[in-house]
Amino acid sequence: MLNGVELDANKMPTGILCNNANAKLRENILSNISVSDRKNALDHFIQDLIGKGVTTVNAMDGGYTFSDWDAETIYMYRDTFPIDIVLFYQITDVALIKSKGLDRMGGSIFVDGAFGSRNAALAADYSDQPGWRGNLYYSDEELQALVSSCYENRIQLSVHTIGERA
Repeated sequence: MLNGVELDANKMPTGILCNNANAKLRENILSNISVSDRKNALDHFIQDLIGKGVTTVNAMDGGYTFSDWDAETIYMYRDTFPIDIVLFYQITDVALIKSKGLDRMGGSIFVDGAFGSRNAALAADYSDQPGWRGNLYYSDEELQALVSSCYENRIQLSVHTIGERA
């Protein structure tokens, strides 16, 4: 069974999905939205922003928990928007970012989880779960390699951390 499918006492799915199961469901839904529908939604959103006086948006799109097509749509139409959309592609592929001529990546590259799912990497045990301190999704070596690669390639990196160990 896919990690993140909550089961009841009878080992039957409850319908609550988190972690990998939630990401897979979102991926399946979001991958079925056409580029033209994405562009149309962006155009409407941008007009609303302009009406409110907004001139720049940081877009943290793509990656495992969202759809790469959102980031790709922004990237494809980046020179046509009447406002600045600063794309933070949420992947760890420095070579791909560099090949696209982008100079930033990340946003929700999760180093650990969240409090609600009990996956934030805490220094001490969760008070209601003795022995559990949350998850780290990257080793120190993996993070150091990513940060170093971004530094060497002059790419701004943004990551998502919550717990003290992250």
